[in-house]
Amino acid sequence: MSARGRSARRRRRLVVGFGAVVALAVVGALALFGWYRAQLGAASGSHRVVEVRVPAGSSTADIADRLAAAGVIRNATAFTWHARATGSGPFEAGRYRFARNSSADTALAVLDKGALGPEISKFVVPEGFRLAQIEQRIHEAIPRFSIASIRGALASGKVRTPLLPAGSHDFEGLLFPATYSVTPDDSVTGTLQQMADAMTGRVQGLHVDADVSALGLSDYQIVVVASLVQAEAGNPDEAPKIARVIYNRLAAGEPLGIDATSRYLSIRTGDPVDFESASPYNTRRRPGLPPTPIGAPGQFALDAAAHPAAGDWMWYVRSVQNDAQGRPQHVFTASPEEFAQAKRACHDAGLGCGAP
Repeated sequence: MSARGRSARRRRRLVVGFGAVVALAVVGALALFGWYRAQLGAASGSHRVVEVRVPAGSSTADIADRLAAAGVIRNATAFTWHARATGSGPFEAGRYRFARNSSADTALAVLDKGALGPEISKFVVPEGFRLAQIEQRIHEAIPRFSIASIRGALASGKVRTPLLPAGSHDFEGLLFPATYSVTPDDSVTGTLQQMADAMTGRVQGLHVDADVSALGLSDYQIVVVASLVQAEAGNPDEAPKIARVIYNRLAAGEPLGIDATSRYLSIRTGDPVDFESASPYNTRRRPGLPPTPIGAPGQFALDAAAHPAAGDWMWYVRSVQNDAQGRPQHVFTASPEEFAQAKRACHDAGLGCGAP
């Protein structure tokens, strides 16, 4: 074979070899592209919503790793390539909610919208709750606020209120019962201050009328009276009458005879209820108000304490009849005989009125 023939043969081999390489490259590229497109699609399976946190400073690749680990996307590498190819990112740090087994485009759309707002926890303080119950309720809703940290914040003097008597750190009755929201950035001290400020604002709001100053009581004493009304009132409508009986008995120098104060002392100390105790919380024997509130009064009880009904009543006792709405109600009277008769009827009906 001539040199020219051999050269032509080599050229044909090179062309065939190059063509084979090109063909393999094309097949490989098509296969890679097919794999790539498949990795960007949604997967079968559950679409349960999951929450993924993106730390500050996370790259697109970091976020892709988190999404893949959470089952949101198929492949972190493919997702990263796609995000860069589409010009997506950078993405905001924070919380996001994704559906599991999403497509890359669906996940990118969630990221492009930005992070969710701060995670908010809520807790509800019912009217009449004692401080220990409030502490427990806060801890149950926000476990990072331990009961020890709540008590420490209240005792530290960092939570402030003008309602608190000088030298006292006892916040019984001074945290307003309501619904509160707490974000991850909120501190235990800040949360308690919000609750104290709410009570302060409600009490100070009572001074828009002259009735409060005419009572001759401090704001703290108004809260004490309101806590008694809260514990005693069968329904908000009769709360102003309860308050009037309290004020009438205070004016007469008579013991209030409110058993709820002795029960409060029993719960606070762990001792049995003792109606013969010399404690200032025993309002069967000791005249005057107890030394502290016995729970957190709500708005209706505060209003009643500030604006008692007009009347000469000195006693009240649970009625054997409920009101038209089916709520418990009381008999109010200025007559010892009528009181004794109503108490006997209450006792006979088994309503817990004690011996007549």
